[in-house]
Parts: sequence; C-alpha cells; structure tokens
Amino acid sequence: MPNGKSLAYVHLHRNITNEIRLYWFQNNSIIYSTRWLEHKSGGNNINITSIDDGNIPPLSNLNINFFEYKSLAPEGGEFLRQNSIVSLIATFEAYLAIVYIRAIYISPETMQESKTQLLVKDIASSICGDNPWLSFAGLVATKILWNMPLSDMIYKISSVVKFSANATSQPLIDELVVFSSLRNAIVHNSRRVTPDLNKKWRSRFVDVDKAISTESRDVLRLSTLCLRVAELIDNRFIVTIIKDKDGYLLSKELFVRYGLVNGKIREIVNSELNIKINSTDLDIWMAKWRRDEIVHDDYIFSESIFTYIAKKWDL
Repeated sequence: MPNGKSLAYVHLHRNITNEIRLYWFQNNSIIYSTRWLEHKSGGNNINITSIDDGNIPPLSNLNINFFEYKSLAPEGGEFLRQNSIVSLIATFEAYLAIVYIRAIYISPETMQESKTQLLVKDIASSICGDNPWLSFAGLVATKILWNMPLSDMIYKISSVVKFSANATSQPLIDELVVFSSLRNAIVHNSRRVTPDLNKKWRSRFVDVDKAISTESRDVLRLSTLCLRVAELIDNRFIVTIIKDKDGYLLSKELFVRYGLVNGKIREIVNSELNIKINSTDLDIWMAKWRRDEIVHDDYIFSESIFTYIAKKWDL
C-alpha cells in the first residue's frame, strides 16, 4: 500500500485474520475429531459419550452415536463455512462504517451534500456524551448506512474518499457484492438460494430455493476480496482524509499509554501503518503531549486495536 495504512485498515486486517484462523480451527476440529472418534470407537457405532471423558460436560452435551456424528460432520462443516461468510461480510461492513465515521469527524464537509434527516431527540441524545462531535458523526453514519446494500455502501464511501473504480478494481468490487448476495441468502432465506443469488451467481446456484452449498475456497476468496477492496478504498482514504492523523493518533497512544520514546514510536508507527514520521515533528508532538492535558477524543477504535499492537510489540 504505497500511501500507508489507516488504523481502520489495520483493525480490519486483524479481524479478517482472526476470522480465517477461527474458521480453520473449527473446520479442522471437525476433521480431527471425526478421525479420533473413529479410532477410539474401533469403527463401531457406540455412543460417543462412552469414549474417554465423553460423559463430562461439555462433551456429554452431544449424546449421539458415532455413525450419526460422522454423518453430521459434513453438514457441520457447511454451516461453519456459511457462518464464516456472514462474519466476513459483516467485518468488511464495519470497516466501511469506521471509515465513514472517521471521515465525518475529521472532515465535516463530507456531509455538505447530504439530505439525510435526523430527529432532534436523536441529535440531543448523541451530543450528551464525553465527545459530542464523535457521537454525532456516529449517528449520521449509522443513519445513512443503515440497511444499505453493500454495493451502495461501497459507492457511498468511495464518493467520500474520492475513489473511482477502474477496469482492474471494478471486477473485485462486483465479486464482493455477489458474495454479499450469498450472505443475504444465508441470513434471510434459511440458507437457501434466492432469486437474487441465482441471478448474480447462476453458474454456482442454479436452482432457486435449493439448499446452499459452499466450499472452503469461498471463505478464502471472500477474505481476500475484503482486504483487496479495502486497500483500494484505504489508499484514497489516506490521501483525502487521514493524511498524518492516524500516525499522530497512534504515536500519542504509544507515548501516553506506554511512555515510549521518539525512536521506538517511529519504529512501531512505520511498521504498523507503513508511514514514516519525521523525528522533529514527533518531538514537537511529544512536547505538546507533555505540556497539555491528554484527551483521548479523536478515535473510534475499540481498546482491542491498541491492546493488539501493544501485545504484538511486547509493550
């Protein structure tokens, strides 16, 4: 990523990685447990709770015979893949929402052409917290993005960060949108093919109302698409909105939370965000942070992102 990475992208990459690891952990657990039970049962159709400590919770909660367990394993794998697809799309949508909220917070002019109407009571509620403007930005983003199909969300965020798809990037976006139709069918149509999914992905899902069948490669492809499309958006997000603000924010957190010095801060920021901070600029920032009362008011990220970075760097 030539322009660096935003904290929003770092957050997304970490969550996508966790989703993929969780998928393989659970998928492989089904495979290994089936092999282990077949070995321990000698291939006989005995109740699996009679094997080793199988009569102790939580193992005893699955009180079935081995043959039934083995026959259910493929269906369990199918449900697992579908759930992973749902989670990956939700994770990508969360990234878009974070980008939009941060864009509104940093550059309110991004709302100049918005015709969204807000209730006074909602505005009043949003500005009662410790950071009224951040809360208001969240209210606006939620109101605008709520119930938008993924294609419209991507278009909206693209307009904010001034990203225009080309012949190379548009097919990636189109493919991601097709996966969102698969997600919708899983969530809203009891895991059965919808007319929309049939129309957009006819080569895979020929019969409407037929049970959806997926493969591990679908989960992997979707995770790749989420990151690649996010990279495209993030490049423009950095240039048009973020600039040096995420470098400043991460530097401040590293200084205030962990008391790190100039060189170490620049090393971590450069590694995590792929940007270089001028040593003199950082000295000026640190002098300000020493002098002024520090208010953590310019980020919307959960504590987990900073905890993740701290753990990664053994702080």
